[in-house]
Amino acid sequence: MPRQVSAPAPARRRGERSATREKHAAILDAARQLFSRNGFDHTNMDAIAACADVSKATVYAHFASKDALFQATVDAMASEMPDRWDALLAIGGPLPLRLTAVAHDLMAMTAAPMLQAIQRMLALSTQVSLQRAETYWDLCFARYDRAMQRLLRAEIRQGTLAIADVAQASAQFFALIASASALRGLLTGAPQRPGAHCVESAVALFVRGYRAQANPAPATRRRVAARP
Repeated sequence: MPRQVSAPAPARRRGERSATREKHAAILDAARQLFSRNGFDHTNMDAIAACADVSKATVYAHFASKDALFQATVDAMASEMPDRWDALLAIGGPLPLRLTAVAHDLMAMTAAPMLQAIQRMLALSTQVSLQRAETYWDLCFARYDRAMQRLLRAEIRQGTLAIADVAQASAQFFALIASASALRGLLTGAPQRPGAHCVESAVALFVRGYRAQANPAPATRRRVAARP
């Protein structure tokens, strides 16, 4: 009877690592499907294991708890969202043109299916703590707010804009551009992107409100001739 030759140890370890990665990915994919459909509250680890075609013990070997798996799932989804802000901040040209590019990208992000999926998961997950929800806010939106504030501060230094409260101005810009679409998406699940004219008029309103005014020439004193 021929003697079986086992695979070399390095090759065997590579195969084991590959199988481990595949199981990890399968668990995350199953978690995404079930958390998106049922939320955190109505999804259990047994269902995730069955959907991933692994044992429940394997799920716990990769993720210590359902809470840890939920966090990893949302983190993975948020990491798939494009982050084009560095490129947008590097765009040259007049300020209204650059802000319009930022506005269009913001609208694309708010209408992205991935963001809608994250929003749906959080809406269905009442047991997720407010602290954790703030973490997801940071992953999805706060980084864009910080980038916008950098853009506004740069314009203040150049004398283009006069803004006393940069954080408030950034929030106002996002509200002008995305509030209607975000509300529609929240209520209907289908955000509607405004037309180009609507975006351009919102940008013009923002720039007009914060445009730095040129220093007026000092008023000359009128000389009044003394009456005899």
